[in-house]
Formats: sequence, C-alpha cells, structure tokens
Amino acid sequence: MSLNKYYQFEVIRMKDTLSPSILEDFRRFYAYGWLPGLITHVLNRRHGLHLTAAAVKQLCREIDRAEERRQSEGSKIHVS
Repeated sequence: MSLNKYYQFEVIRMKDTLSPSILEDFRRFYAYGWLPGLITHVLNRRHGLHLTAAAVKQLCREIDRAEERRQSEGSKIHVS
C-alpha cells in the first residue's frame, strides 16, 4: 500500500490506513512510554509521513480506551 505523504490523517481511519509495519512501530514506541511528540517525530522520519502530534495523541487515547474495554470485558467473564 502506498501512503500519500500529504494525506491528512483522520484518527478513526489511521489504523486502517497505516501499514502493519508502521502500526507495529507505533505500538512498540507507545509501549516504551514515549510521548506522542517523540512518536510522531520518529514515525515521520522513519516512514516519510506527515502525522501530527495531535493525531498520534488521539490514537494513543483510542488504544488506551480499547485496552480498558478489553480488560473490563475480561473481568466480567466468570467461570463456574
């Protein structure tokens, strides 16, 4: 998949638009505890993107929410 450098990413579509290798890098950097500004800088340099720190920050929030939902759903399961 070819990414258009000048494409204005919408956070909801970012996960579908970005290649698996970019998402893998993002998740790894986020797991390191890096701030969105640093993640943005490294992804833009490494992959030739034009992401904004605000978009990456929103994606971090989306990942946190998804993780919270996953954990809360897991805690609702009771084995008899």
